[in-house]
Amino acid sequence: DGGASSQPSLDQLANACAAADALGEEVRREMLAWFCNVTFAPYRHIFNPYGDGGSLERTEVRYTWHRQALKKYAARYPGVFPASWHMRCVLTIEFCKITRVHLAEILQEAGRGESLQVAALTHALVKTIDFEKEMASLFGEQAAQIATADGSLRATGAAAEAEEEAHAAVEHEDHHHHHTAARDGAGGGGRPRSASVRSVDAPDTIGAAAPAADEAPAGWVFYGSISGAFQSYMGLYVSLEEKSMREGV
Repeated sequence: DGGASSQPSLDQLANACAAADALGEEVRREMLAWFCNVTFAPYRHIFNPYGDGGSLERTEVRYTWHRQALKKYAARYPGVFPASWHMRCVLTIEFCKITRVHLAEILQEAGRGESLQVAALTHALVKTIDFEKEMASLFGEQAAQIATADGSLRATGAAAEAEEEAHAAVEHEDHHHHHTAARDGAGGGGRPRSASVRSVDAPDTIGAAAPAADEAPAGWVFYGSISGAFQSYMGLYVSLEEKSMREGV
């Protein structure tokens, strides 16, 4: 938390959010980026991968920190942010993105120095998967709706409607263009076009899957959003486990 002089009052923040909602998606995203930066500044400092709090053994403490942060948010900012922004979900997605980067750096450093321990790796991975399951049960449906698979936020409200209208207009124009091209190529009373002559803007798509232009990008999924950082180290985990078993015999 910053000092009172550096932070807007709740009324000022609520007014700024209302203004951002009215001014459009770019302003809304700037507001969200600012709030996430303010919220997670202490987290980045405490759990800096190269600091005392950034060890693999403290992975579970990260998740405790976020649970407490969600409780603080609910108590501190009731009614401040528009409900359509789904702020607790937004904060959780941002937390997962930051934490994955942190853990990837920690694992990389530990792997380079050959200091990874089976117990620490196992405990961190299990607690990470448990956290992902917990967040999926709380925000899974919301997350898929408000963010893409890489964590980029989708447009909401009027901005979302404007994007959908623009997308529909492009689709209508494409459909009209293809319909006209097909009619002209069929002859329509005129000379048929040679099969060996193709328009520059009409590439051959025979045998190719039609582009899914009407499909929205895949939504955010909590499963793997953090634990994916461990994937590259599972082979090392197996070798460490085998070594531990041999030493125990």
